[in-house]
Formats: sequence, structure tokens, C-alpha cells
Amino acid sequence: MRDELSHLLQRGMLVPEYEAKFAALSRYAPQLVSTEEDMCDLFVNGLHDSIRTLVIPQQPKSYCEIVEIATRVEQNELAIQARRGAVAIKRKK
Repeated sequence: MRDELSHLLQRGMLVPEYEAKFAALSRYAPQLVSTEEDMCDLFVNGLHDSIRTLVIPQQPKSYCEIVEIATRVEQNELAIQARRGAVAIKRKK
């Protein structure tokens, strides 16, 4: 479980799914997340690059804040993708 947590990546998961898996695994590897800073660093490092690059500059101060920002960033990205898809469909008609 410790290795799984230390190598956990968001990949195909949404942020809430990634956060739930991260939280579940962290219970079995408390030494990896013994401080708020360790927990934040490990969580951020596993996020998609596109999300991570927008979370870090906001300088979140807590794990909860990181999760909130990452979720908001992801929702914005999904909304943009949905709008682009709608535009592409209209153009095909």
C-alpha cells in the first residue's frame, strides 16, 4: 500500500476519485503523509500536469484547499471541452 500511494497518479480518475483513493491509501502509509506539507506534496505530484500547473501558482495552504482548487480547475477544463465538443458538432451539421 505504501508503494501504491507513493506512485499514485490521477490518470483516468476525476479529482474526487483520485482524492478518495489517495485518502484510503494514506491510512495504510501514515509515514508518507505525516505532515500536512508531505500530504500536499504527494497529492499535487500525482495530479494531471494540466491541473497541477494551475494549482501550484495559487499557493494553496492546506490539503483541503488543494483538493478544492484541483476540483475547480478540472471542472473548468471539462466545461471547456464540452463547449468545444458542442461547437464541433454544430460545425459538422
